[in-house]
Amino acid sequence: MKNGTPELSANDFDRVEEAKRFIRTIEIDADRFPTLVENSETCADIAANEISLRAESEIAALLYNFVHYEFITLDSVRSTFGNSVAYLVEGIVKIVRLNKRGLTTQTDSFIQLVLTLSPDPRSVLILLAEQLRQLRSFKSVDEHYREEILKEVHHLYAPIAHRLGLYAIKTELEELWMKNAHYPIFREIADQLAAKKGERELFISGFIAPLKTKMAEQEIACEIKGRPKSIYSIWNKMKVQHVSVEGVYDKFAIRIIIDTDDRAKEKELCWKAYSIVTEEYIPFPKRLRDWISHPKSSGYESLHTTVQTEKGEWVEVQIRSRRMDEIAEKGHAAHWKYKEKSTGTKSDWLAEMRSALENRNESGRANELKSVLYGNDIFIFTPENEIKQLRAGSTILDFAFAVHSDVGLTCNGGTVNGKHVTIRQVLKNGDIVSVTTNKRQMPNEEWLEFVHSAKAKNRIKRALKDRGHKFFDVGKELVKRKLEQLDISFDAINLDKLVAYFGVANSADLYEGIGEQTLDILQIKTALETKKPEQVEPELEIVTPKTKSIQSQEDALVIDESISGIQYSLAKCCNPVRGDQVFGFISVNKGVRVHRMTCPNAADLFMNHAHRIVSAQWTRGKKEDRFKTKLRVTGRDEPNILSSVVNCVRAVGGVHFHGINVIPDQHHFSAELTIQVESNVIRDEVIQRIREIRGIESAYQL
Repeated sequence: MKNGTPELSANDFDRVEEAKRFIRTIEIDADRFPTLVENSETCADIAANEISLRAESEIAALLYNFVHYEFITLDSVRSTFGNSVAYLVEGIVKIVRLNKRGLTTQTDSFIQLVLTLSPDPRSVLILLAEQLRQLRSFKSVDEHYREEILKEVHHLYAPIAHRLGLYAIKTELEELWMKNAHYPIFREIADQLAAKKGERELFISGFIAPLKTKMAEQEIACEIKGRPKSIYSIWNKMKVQHVSVEGVYDKFAIRIIIDTDDRAKEKELCWKAYSIVTEEYIPFPKRLRDWISHPKSSGYESLHTTVQTEKGEWVEVQIRSRRMDEIAEKGHAAHWKYKEKSTGTKSDWLAEMRSALENRNESGRANELKSVLYGNDIFIFTPENEIKQLRAGSTILDFAFAVHSDVGLTCNGGTVNGKHVTIRQVLKNGDIVSVTTNKRQMPNEEWLEFVHSAKAKNRIKRALKDRGHKFFDVGKELVKRKLEQLDISFDAINLDKLVAYFGVANSADLYEGIGEQTLDILQIKTALETKKPEQVEPELEIVTPKTKSIQSQEDALVIDESISGIQYSLAKCCNPVRGDQVFGFISVNKGVRVHRMTCPNAADLFMNHAHRIVSAQWTRGKKEDRFKTKLRVTGRDEPNILSSVVNCVRAVGGVHFHGINVIPDQHHFSAELTIQVESNVIRDEVIQRIREIRGIESAYQL
């Protein structure tokens, strides 16, 4: 037994010694890392002797820096020391390489991220050993790294040690941090405590003497000792209470450690000791903390009380068994050392250690530890280094909704670690993610298939429902307007006929279908068997533009099937092609502009200018008629992707290729194609063929 830690078996001892010999043979940059071997051995010793870790952890502590600085590979560790050690080393290196820019404001998130980067919590314990090593020899640390080390210790590793119940390590980390980060304050408090050391020791011996006598009378074998509170703890009390060192009333604590091998009698003896203390001194009931009946999630067990002497001095008293004291100093490793004698296993104490790290509220009972570990979550960085916690398997779209609902609803892709990706891209732990948006983007039912978060699903469903209401209003107005054009009554009888004709459940479904263009509004006339046309409103002055007329193009378009000689042009905002579902919009100065039903401006035109909408329908026209349209193509920046796109377009019959405009992007391929086609069938074939090209992520008409 060494420092309370069981000796290694002969086999484990040989493996650790082999690792020590191994690192001495590694060729390193001695100018940059003159003490790397010595530092690694010191870290391993702390892990073994002060945190009670065993052979695998000790070997990992020896090796991980050599992997981190790329003097050796994980494969060489795996081949020499096995998968388990390599897995542990890999987890440590991931944590060490983690960008910790946002650490000071997101401590809890970083602690959880550390857990997910290394599912084996021993990685965290080894890094605690490394922080102790660095702070104990802080003067030898390169000045460029000192500030970073102090920040990590204060905001990450000391809180981790606290959650794990490693109070001796936590106290030393805090003390050394303060000594190096705020030396003048540290020195001032230390000097004031030192000045009163003799007085304090005299008081402690006087306080302990009657307790020792009464413990002996009650046959309670114990050790009673006094200790000053840490300078860091006193400093915190000074800040909270706004007092000087002298104003901190409980600058030291008394600890009563009961010696017994009978686990069944531990609680009873602790409470007997408590009764002796409170008989001798005046208790402060509100300061009683019973962590024996309800241990902390870290496994910590102890009775804490504050009492007052006859002279009015306040003293904190801690009462625990020898077993509890070792657990208080070494946390779960010591806690499960005792359980292993019965039913406990290493995996059990590692699982409890994870739960302790995850448990932000230390007042919870040990049997109320979380059952769902953070291994089911991932942590993603924004470019500003803010952390977003998502479920494993989450996509760019989940991330977008985590940023903001409006961002999610307009998300059309993003970048992951600098590379452009689609909204379906599955994210990995530690990815740096940004989102791209387009105000024309709209959610669809398909999105629900690849989002994981409840927030994203609920917001998409609500948006789809809201859009359904919008289509309802647009569709109702379209039906009403169409019936007016046909001089047919907008009443229940005619609506029932339309519902029956289109095979929908009710008028609401009819309106939504017409508004969303899943039902053809041009079929209303057929459904109601009437051929009465509507005349163009006379008050609009139509100015003939310099565009083709319907007659000159052999009736290429029929507008309301009765209007002839009307001048029209194809809207530039959506570039309709023969075969697209279209409508006409009567403008004051530009005649009839023909738009696709899916035009980005369609909803606004139908809602706000319905009286100027006329139906439009393609006729067969001439085969040589061609329509200019633009396509947007995006994808990965792979070799020859541009020529592949151009060759693909030229290979489709009936297409005139006008040109391609490549949009500059360092990591991504993005281009706009201008082509002429006979109909939407040809256009859609072009789009489909482009989508099949290797590396293409999206292709669509602008």
